[in-house]
Parts: sequence; C-alpha cells; structure tokens
Amino acid sequence: MFGLDKNIKCVVFDFDGTLVDSNHIKRDGFYAVTQDIPGSHKVLDNIFNGPSPGDRHAIFKTFTEYLGLAKEEGLTLTERYSQYCFEEIMNCNYMKGAKTALNTLFDLNINMFMNSATPQNALKTVVDAMELSPYFRGVYGGPIAKEKNLLSILNSEQVRPCNTVVVGDGQDDADSAIKTGCNFVPVFEARSVKDGGDKLDDLAQLPALLSLA
Repeated sequence: MFGLDKNIKCVVFDFDGTLVDSNHIKRDGFYAVTQDIPGSHKVLDNIFNGPSPGDRHAIFKTFTEYLGLAKEEGLTLTERYSQYCFEEIMNCNYMKGAKTALNTLFDLNINMFMNSATPQNALKTVVDAMELSPYFRGVYGGPIAKEKNLLSILNSEQVRPCNTVVVGDGQDDADSAIKTGCNFVPVFEARSVKDGGDKLDDLAQLPALLSLA
C-alpha cells in the first residue's frame, strides 16, 4: 500500500495535525492575538497568502514592519501567541489512534522521535505539559529545518534511512523523508498527497502497517 521497507527501527512523528488536532489553532492564534490592532486581519491574510510566511518569529517580524509597529510589539505578540497556542493545544483532541499507536510502539521498544516546525522551546514545553515526553528519545523543533533535524536523528541513532519512517501530514514531512531516503507515511490531511493517494486516517493502524504488531 505505502511501499514501505521492512525492519523499521525508528519512527519520527510530526506534531500538529499528526499527533494532535492543532493545525487550526496555530493559524487562528495569529488572528486572535492581533484582533485589536487595526488592519491586522488583512495584513495576516497577505502574509499567509505569500510564498513562504515562515515561523511565528518571522510572521510577527513581517507583521510589525508592515504596520510600522515597534520591534518590542512584535516580541510581545510572539509571547502572547505562544501562550495562546499552549493553552489551546492543552485542551485539544489527539488525532485518531494517536495514543494507541504511541503506546503500542513504546511497548515494542521502537525508538520514537518528534520532528516539528514549532520552535524547539515552545514544542518541548507543550510536549512536557501533555506528558508525552516519555514516549520520545528526542524532541526536535524549529528554527532548524525538518530535513536537518531528521539527519541529526539518523546520525545520533546510527540508523539507516531504510529502517526509519517519517509520519506526518505536511509537505515538509514528505520532503524531509524523500531527501534523506527515509520511508514516509502520510496521515490525515496529508497536504503532500494528491486526491486519491494513499494516506492513513487512523494511527492505531500504524504498528501493523509497519509490520511491528
């Protein structure tokens, strides 16, 4: 179905939209924390419709520069945004089958990692608060690109790409797997998958798909 290599030893998960239902939170947060600033909605629309908005730091930098706001205002907005996302994600649902997959893979002693575009410190704060840290041998975030993080995982674990699978819903997840030679399992929205392509819509099926259970 997915053309996976066998003998998988390492599974690398994306976070938003893969393990937790939080993609909408990340986008809505920008509008929520800037709603009292005149013209903010239109500026954000323009940023998101651009070729590469960047991470939260880049977005608020562009936002404040466009509106002529002080640099300190951008830093304040970034902090407010991080707090907004933290509070909302703590109350959001897991993606279907996520906890079952994590528990099964953990019991099978499969090495698991997280690789997200979310800034490293913010990501670790959320993962710790959600008590997900024990599942993962490492949690990797931005601003380092996912491909570089994945290479770091392969090198630190001394595991071959063919024995590693990336699980995610984004194009950056797919690209990181392709460029490093790892397997890839697209899940849920799977923006990298064309209509009709294979994708997993229940993570509880992942261990069996990887011939691990």
